Order: sequence, then structure tokens, then C-alpha cells
Amino acid sequence: MPMKQSGSNNTVFIGTHNEVEGIQYSITGNEALQNSVFEIQGNATFNYVSASERTVADGDLITRLKNMLGPSNFSGDDRPECLRNTRERTLEDLSNWVNSTSKPNMLLLLGRAGTGKSTVATTIADTFRQRHQLGCYLFFSRGKSYPATVIQTIAYHLAVYDLRIAVSIDTEIRGYGELSSATLQSKFICLLHRPLDAVSSQIHHPVLIVLDAIDECGTPEARRGLLNVLRNLVPNLPPNFRFLVTGRPEEDILSLSLSNVQMFTLDQQSNESKEDVYTFIRHELGNLRSLNMLNVPASWPWDENIRTLSHRADGLFVWASTAVNDALPWDEYVASIFKSVFTLILLSKSPLFDHDIPDILGLDLDTTSSLLSRLRSLVIYERGRPIIIHHTSFYDYLVSCRDRPWYVDIETGKLNIVTRCFKRMEESLRFDICKLETSFISNKDIPDLDDRIKVNIPHSLQYICCNWFNHLHDVLYSQKLCDQLKSFIWRRLLFWFEVLSLTGTFDDHIGTAFMYTIQWVRNKDLELSAFLHDAYRQASEFSEPISRSALHIYTSFLHAAKEQSVVAKHYAQYACRNLRLEYIGNKPQNDCIKVIDSSSEILSVSFSPDGIRFASGSCDGSVSIWDAASGKTIIGPLKINEGEHSNEDEREEDSEKREKDIVLSVSFSPDGMFIAARSLGGTIRKWNAISGELVWELCEIHDSDMNSVVFSPDGKSIASGSDGNTIRFWNANNGNREGEPLRGHDKDVYSISFSSNGRYLVSGSQDTTIIMWNVQGRNVELGPLREHEDEVCSVGFSPNGKNIVSGSTDGEICIWNIFAGQLLCKIICGEELYSVTYSPDGLHILAGGNSFLKMWNLEDIGALQKSFRVEFKAYSISFSPDGSRFVTGSGEDSGKGKLEVWYTKGGRGMTSFGEEQEEAEETVVEEDRVMTSIAVSPSGRLIASGSTNGRVHLWDAVNSRLVFGPWHGHRSQVRSIEFSSDEQLIASGSDDKTVKVWSIDMYSLSTLEGHTEEVFHVAFSPKGKCLASASADKTVRIWNIEDGKLVMSIKHDNSVWSSTYSPDGTRIISNSGVKSVCVWDSETGQLISTLEGQTDYIYSVAYSRDGLQIASGSEKAIVVWNAISGQIVCGPITGHPDSVRSLRFSPDGKQILSGFDDGTVCTWNTSTGQLLSGPFRFQCITDSGSNHTFGFNPVFFPDGRRVAIWSDTDKIKIWELDNSNSNFWHFQDKDDWVVGENGELILWIPPYLRAHLCISDNPRILNHSFIMRLHLNTLTNN
Repeated sequence: MPMKQSGSNNTVFIGTHNEVEGIQYSITGNEALQNSVFEIQGNATFNYVSASERTVADGDLITRLKNMLGPSNFSGDDRPECLRNTRERTLEDLSNWVNSTSKPNMLLLLGRAGTGKSTVATTIADTFRQRHQLGCYLFFSRGKSYPATVIQTIAYHLAVYDLRIAVSIDTEIRGYGELSSATLQSKFICLLHRPLDAVSSQIHHPVLIVLDAIDECGTPEARRGLLNVLRNLVPNLPPNFRFLVTGRPEEDILSLSLSNVQMFTLDQQSNESKEDVYTFIRHELGNLRSLNMLNVPASWPWDENIRTLSHRADGLFVWASTAVNDALPWDEYVASIFKSVFTLILLSKSPLFDHDIPDILGLDLDTTSSLLSRLRSLVIYERGRPIIIHHTSFYDYLVSCRDRPWYVDIETGKLNIVTRCFKRMEESLRFDICKLETSFISNKDIPDLDDRIKVNIPHSLQYICCNWFNHLHDVLYSQKLCDQLKSFIWRRLLFWFEVLSLTGTFDDHIGTAFMYTIQWVRNKDLELSAFLHDAYRQASEFSEPISRSALHIYTSFLHAAKEQSVVAKHYAQYACRNLRLEYIGNKPQNDCIKVIDSSSEILSVSFSPDGIRFASGSCDGSVSIWDAASGKTIIGPLKINEGEHSNEDEREEDSEKREKDIVLSVSFSPDGMFIAARSLGGTIRKWNAISGELVWELCEIHDSDMNSVVFSPDGKSIASGSDGNTIRFWNANNGNREGEPLRGHDKDVYSISFSSNGRYLVSGSQDTTIIMWNVQGRNVELGPLREHEDEVCSVGFSPNGKNIVSGSTDGEICIWNIFAGQLLCKIICGEELYSVTYSPDGLHILAGGNSFLKMWNLEDIGALQKSFRVEFKAYSISFSPDGSRFVTGSGEDSGKGKLEVWYTKGGRGMTSFGEEQEEAEETVVEEDRVMTSIAVSPSGRLIASGSTNGRVHLWDAVNSRLVFGPWHGHRSQVRSIEFSSDEQLIASGSDDKTVKVWSIDMYSLSTLEGHTEEVFHVAFSPKGKCLASASADKTVRIWNIEDGKLVMSIKHDNSVWSSTYSPDGTRIISNSGVKSVCVWDSETGQLISTLEGQTDYIYSVAYSRDGLQIASGSEKAIVVWNAISGQIVCGPITGHPDSVRSLRFSPDGKQILSGFDDGTVCTWNTSTGQLLSGPFRFQCITDSGSNHTFGFNPVFFPDGRRVAIWSDTDKIKIWELDNSNSNFWHFQDKDDWVVGENGELILWIPPYLRAHLCISDNPRILNHSFIMRLHLNTLTNN
């Protein structure tokens, strides 16, 4: 830490810095300093602090800052320095500049490639490091350094350098808040300007910050913001903080050379450069000669030849360095491998270690090490560390010296690398590569996984598995290479999955890998292409289990994907033997392969041009970029109006501002490097899509709110439509306005789209019209086109640019010819429409709207359209460029949203997109409804069900088949359904305020009318002559079945949830949302007694079959009463997951079956209150108005061993309660895992198949054309 002293140089640093452990002190020379650290303020104040205490506290601070700032590793370790007596004048000038506070505090050191800029920078940095005045040294490398984190990395290094700066930065961050999505300017002010200003009075000596090779820090476009910040804000820092920036004299780098920035150029033609190159060559060759490594005759003209070499170097140190190393005699074998080794180093996607190179190339480690050791002047080489080229000029030289034996042919080198990748994977990848004992635990819970990986998956293999597809992407298609790829896909694909899973990189690479490979193969090998498409689909759909547990490749994927996946069929021999998933019937096709739930509605989506990512914009003001395969967030959430609200409380109070944050449109640039989004409040923001860095923003740019934003096809412009009836154009690079706005619509512009050639733009408006504009001429080319009767919310061009499609909230889609303005076709959707688009091949139109998503084949527009089951409003849709997938953004009235990725192409044996799957043999009820109530007949042979659409069905419980139905009668949902004791009649109560009585053949006998509100419950009298109905109109009505007349009406003070007869028919019990149960005389309607004792409102009641017990269920408990005395005999039974909505006694009266609001079912002992089985969880439907679960009524079969329950919206499941494997495994709701009693990961089931799964407790599912039975041998191992 710094120890202040009096005098001009009043800070001395004692100790060394260690980034991981914090500050590490090394105090020597004074024993009094061994146990304490002094911080001397001037000559007056002494603060004594324990060294150990201060070390821990300082270390914690540095660690905390590292976690908050997330600095990058711009390492410049082991870089060469200038030889003694070289660059003396340059180094002196630079040192004078650093020590001066009167000169500009930023110096730009320029020079061409190979002139020694980095060597000079390294030397001057080390000079001031020895003086304890080097605050930060960052070295940038092409393709491995990006500008997004430069500011926070500088801040972190300065914090490590001086704890006073660390404290100041920490204080500033705490007051500033979230930084991740802040602009570079905001980060600079928060992390550098204010903290350094605050400590400027305490630090008086120069502090050097070196940014070496800034021309290699990202692309010119990406580093524009960083250069602007350096140019405009560094001069405002305290003058003793000195920034040395080196780079090539490229156009954007030269923009730093202003009056407030000093500039220094290294001229290779200068006498100093040439003399220093001569000195360097003389020194290096002299060393070799003195070590007898260079043998030349005594008569050899030493000085003359060195001068000749120096002259040929022409002032370039990189040439001189290469020449020196070439002077040594090379072993023929070493010379032969030079090109292979350096080709791999030059073209690697990330730095390789010394042992990686021989592993990948199949070479001897000692040989490659010898080669690299000899070339240390050109590469940073040290055992166990990444190999880095000192300077990109060496790359430039090797790929351009065609007449030299060390010339590197880039294209040949790329091909050799990918060939070696396939060869190495063929040799090394194998089944269960880490010899795992079980699939029942996740990768992270394997205690010695790191050791297993170290032994079985060396770093070289990890590199290959994470990059072979990147190398494949770099080369042209060839049949020979395709054969290698095919061999890998046929033989090693799942073993590659294993490596990615175990190393935690599956989600990071799987999407890119398959997209690159599919694009490379294209249609040159149709069989392989189909296999790859299926592999992508399965990897995406099963990313959860595969990324979580490697062996579930062979357990969950191969079992759950069989029958339809060609990949699963191909690799079936590797399926786990301890588990069997039996298929019965025809497995349904699932088009949706990824679902991402959102807490906010998603109003806009956009696929990236490479098809690997997609962006979304939502109502909460956030923009995110997602991996299309894994569904993981890559960038974001980014805020459209960051900083407009200081805290969450203000956001809650200011709904108008929150509404302005709603993101209505998001769009990728054509090169995929940027995204633009705009908000309802009129803000446009452009971000770097790779780093998430904000490029620019425009605030409130229209006279009123904006609705759409889109890049032009050339990426140079951005167009936006607004509520001000106008369309404006903006320069995509800087956000400046371009030309005058387009005017022609009478009302708000809702949607805009460019033609593929960028010549035209089409707009749809609230005024119901469509206009096509000439972009260059800024005039109307066609329109206004009038056909829609309501606002046009979506427009787009066909891929060939000949037609326009428009969609309107009037539920109609129109297709127009742009040349004649003629309406070619009109499609009636019948629902409110929000988005419509062409498929990339132009053969289909996809439209989304109010809970619908449909696709039409344009070659046969009259044919039945393809429909997709969606739950929410599909606000936005976007195709991947290859048309294999599309993404939808949706929302519901509650404010929640979804992102869903849909697949449109499959491999062999899969249902192609747009084709209907074969109908199942069984009769399956497929309607727009969900079940709300069921009843089991007294014999147990039949089950009746009621649905939300008011229809009733009768099922054969033995053969799992539909007997009768659907029976149409009610106009609204059925709340309750019951059998008569002789099984000849069925009664149903509905929200349409009626009760229906039907014969067993579903013939309607009578409609019982009289209730003025919904009928919640119906119950037959034991002899079947009367029927009791409970209603929201606060009555229980007793009906005569024979004539349908009302016998009596029993009034209550509140809505009556349920009522039922005693087994002898003399009494009726009811509950009406109070804390008691009423017992009535069934003949007179008189109140006999009230059962009191529960502390919460009662929702359900039941009689035991012998009539001796009554059960009641409330919000928190079940109570069992003696029906004769009215005394509580058991309970309250607590520990319930939610409100008890349904109760049933078992036939012997020893168990109670309960159904809860959250969809769980339990059985309880009526004597002890002990939980006997459950909870079993199901999906249930809740009335959003009353928050009452619709008839969630599990029912006992007469044998008391089985239970019937409706679940998963439209299915009836029959469960065994006394099965020996009961509770052996169950669903883990949050992530679709079947888990064992101790949390063992048994099987992952895709969400769409969950309703079809039968485990041992669950022998049958009704209303299914397909079911799966899970058979598990053991939980001991895999």
C-alpha cells in the first residue's frame, strides 16, 4: 500500500500486488514495520493498523471490486524489452512526457507493423513499474480483445495499484448503481473521472496507464465508442494520470491526434530505428556465436554482413528477429513441422498451450517445445501457459512470403486443421469418457469430476470439441472432408455431446456448431443434412438434461426421443439398460422445441442473420439476446431507458414513465453485429450485439410515440415509424437524421419493412392503408392500398420482392402485387391478428394473433392451414434465415409472456413441417376446452367428464375408450358432474345457471332451471329420486328427477360451494364459504345442526359411505366429524400445500382423498390424520375471477384402491394408491424431471410429453392416443 512521505515524491509503494488473494505485503529493512503498516499523512498524523487485519480488509475490497467490475485479461506478460543502448532518445522523450504535468496527459505512439511500438511500450512500462508508478498495462490482441470491458479493467488495475483509488471507486459504484448496461462514457465518469479526482490531492507523482496495440482492440466500428471516450474524457483527468496509447496509424486511431493529445511516431526510416536494428542483430548473433551455436569461419566478414542484414531489415525489428532465428541450423524434421505448428497457432480460435499443439497435430512434445523455444522473440512461450504471437506483423509476414520455405498457405492450413480435429476426435471420443458410475446425479455433484476431466479430456480435446465447427466454417466444401464429417456424425456425435456437457460448454456451442455444419453441408448430402437438422432439434429440445447430466444423453434423450428422431434411432444401442420407456400408440409431433417463460409480455422478436441467436423486446423495457438452441441469455437484459428511474419505488409510482419504456420493436443489423430497439416513449437505442455495449441512443425523436424500427438491407440506415403519421430515416453509424420524413398516412404508422434490395419500403397504418415508398426518391411508389377494415399492424415483402403481405386486427391477411397494386389473395383468420410474415423461401405465410398461430401454403392457399397450439397472444414472429425455425413472442392479459422456438424441418422418419401426423386409432377428443369435473360410476366401469366448453363425455374406465360424446347441452363450462346410484342417470351443473339430467346413453331428460347464478355442485339422493344443486345464488335447490320440478330451496348467507346427501338420504350437508358446515333435513329443509370448529373458510364437504363421518376442507386444514354427535374425531389435519377444494371418503371410510388448489392430491388416515400417500401433482385450471379451481375433484373407485383425476387440461388419469412403488419417483415440477425419493435424476421428459407419462402408480390415461409407461429396474446405478 502507499506510504506517504513529505517532499516532492511523497508516495512510496511497499509490497507486491496479487489479484487473486488481494494485497500481499513484503516489508523488509525495518523490524518495526513487520507487525504494522504505517500510513503517514504529511508529517503530522500516524494511523496504526494491524498488518494482518489491513491485509484481509484490503483483500476483501479488491476481491469485491473484481467481482463487480469483471475485468478482462489483457495480458502483456513476457513481452520483450528494448536492448540496452537502443531507443534511447525515444525512451527519454517518453519518460520526460510521463514526468511532466504541463504536457497533455495522453500520448499517442504510432508506428507501422514491426517498428517496435509494443517493445517500446513494454520497456517504458517496466521503467515506471520499477519506480512504483505503473498503474495499468493492457496489451490487446487481434480477435481476442474487445473494447466493452476496457474501462472497468483500467479501473480494477488502478484499484489494485493504490488502495486509496480502490476505496474511491468502491464508494462511487455504491452511489451509482448497476453498471453493466451503462455507456462507456458513464463508466468512465463513474470508474475513473470521479474516483481519480477524489484522490488527486493525495497522489502527486505520475501514474502511467499503458494501452498497447489499441488498433487490435476489436473492429473499428466496435472501438469507436472507446476512442471517443479516450479523446474527449482523458484530458479532463488529473494531469498526473498519464495515458500512453500505442497503435498503427489507421484512420480511426488517427482520430485521437487532437491538440489535447500528444503524438509520437516511430519512423522505421529514421537513423535511430536503423541503428537500433543494427545493434539488435549484432547483439543477438554475438550471443549465439559466444555460445557456439553459430559457427562461421574466422574470415567471415562479420561487421559487413551484419550491416547487410540491418539494411535489409529496413528499420523493422520483426524482420531482424526472424533473420536472427533463421541463422541457426535447423533440424530437417523441425523445419518440416514449422508450418504446421505456426499455422495452428496463427489460426487457432483461442490461445493454445504448449502441450495442445502436439496433441492436435500428432507431433512429439519435445520437438514442438524445441521449435517454440528457438522462436521466443516471436512468440510468448512458457510451459503450461498460452502461446501468443508477440505481434501481428509476424502473422502478416508468414502469410505473405510466398517465396520462402516457411510461407504459410492459409487455405491449406485451415483444411489441415479441421482434418486434424476430426482425426483427433475419432481417436479420443468414446462412450462414457469419464467412466461415470450413475446418471442419477448432475455433473456439478460429481465429487471428482475435475480430476476425471483432467485425465480423460485433455485441454487439446476440449479445444477441438469447442472449435472444430468454427474451423469447418472457414473452409470450402469438399467430398473428402464431408466423408470425415459424416463419419464423426455417425460414430461420435453423442460422445462429443458428453465432452461438452462435462466441461460445461454444451449450451455455449451446440447451436453454433449445428448451424455452421448445416450451412456447410447445405443440400450437397441430403441424408447428412436431414440427420444434422434432427440433431440440432434434439440438442435444443433436450439441452436441459444433457447440459445438466452427461449420461442423460443415453437415459433421457435416447429414451424420450425414440420413434421419431433419426439420431435417437441411430444411437439406440447406447440407451441406458436400467430404464425402459414403453410407447403405446402414436407419439404426437411437437413443433415447439424451446419455451422461455417471461415475467413480462414479449412484443417483438428478431432472428439474427446467422440463425444462431434471436433478440426480444418486452413490456418491462428490456431487450435481450438469446441462444436459439439452448434458450440461454447471451446478452441482457439491456434497458431501453436506463437511468430514467432511480429506483423501483419510483417506477411503481410513475406508470406513465413505465409505459414509455415498453419495447415495441427490436431488429438485428444485416451483419448481425448490432441490434436496434425502440420504445413507446420515442427512444431508439443501438447496441453492439456481441458485447452488449450501447453504441448510441436517440431520445424522444418523434413528435409522438414510435411503433417500429428496422435496419436497411445494406445496414447503413435505420427506418422508424411513429404515432405522428411519419417515417424517418437515421444514419445507422451515428444516429444522425437522414433527409425529410415520409408523410402520406393519415394516422399512426404501426409497421414498416424494407424490400430485400433496399429499394422500397412498405408501411402499414392505423388508417387501414398500406403504402409502398421509393426509398431513394422519398416518394410514394404505390398506394395507399385499401382493403382492410381495421388498423394494419404488420406488413412485409415476399423474398423475391414481387409481393407484399399485410395483416390487420380485422382478422384478415392480404397479399398484393407491387407492380399493379392488385390484391392477389385474401385470407380470413377469424381472429384478431398482430403479426404476419413470409417464410424465407416465399412458399408459406405465417401469422400470429389472439391465441392463434397459423401457416398457409401459398401453392395451395385453400388447403387446410397448419395450426400451432399457443396459449398467449402471438404478438411477433420471426423466421431464421434458413427457414428451419421461427421464434414467437407472446403475452397474456396478466402481463406474463413467452418466447417459443418452433422447428419447421426434420430428418428422415420425422413429420415434415406443414404435414399432418397420421390419426391415432383410438378416438381422442380434441377440442378447444379443458376438463373441469369428473365422476366415477358406482360400479367403477364408467367415468363422466365435463369441460369448459359446456360439453359432457362418457368414458369406458376399463378399456380407456370414449363411449358417448361430446354431448352438447350447456352454454358454459361444467362445474360439477355426478352419477345416480343405479348408473342410469348423469347430472351436470354449469356456469350457464342450469342443471342437466341425462340418461346413460347421453339423451337429455330434463333441464332444471331456476338458479340465478353459476351452479357449483350437484348430488343425487341415494335412491336417485331427487337432486341437490348448490349455487353462487346462495341457495341449495332440491329437484324432483321425474318431473323436473323444484321441491324446495334452502337459503344461505353466501355462495354455496358444495352440498351432498347422507347415505340414508335423510340429511344434506352444505358449505357456503364460512367456517362451519350446515346439516339440513332433506325432507323439510330445516337446519338440524351446525358443525363448528374450523378457523378458516370451508370450501368442500363429504359424507362417509356408512354415514357416520363428515369431512370438511378449508384453506389450511381438514376436519373429520362424528356425523351423529357433531364432535371432531380427527383433526385439524394440517400441512396441506394449498386450500382444500375437494374431499372424498374411501368406500371403507378409513381414508380421505383431498384435492388442493395448486393441483396436488393426497390421501389421509381418517383416524390419525396421517398422510398415507402423496402429494401427487397435476395441472389444474383456475377461474381468474373467483380464484376457484374448477371442479378439481379426485374420485375414488369403488374398490378404494384406485383414484381417477382430471389433469393436464384434457386428460383423465387413473392412479393406484396401494402400488408397492408408490412415491418411488415423482415429477419435479420446475424443470420436468422425474426424480427419486432422494432427488435422483431418473428421467427428463419434454413438457409436451409429460401428460402422456404413466409411472407405476398410474396404470391408465383416458383420452389419449399415446401413452408412455416408465419401467425402472433400480436406483442404485446406471
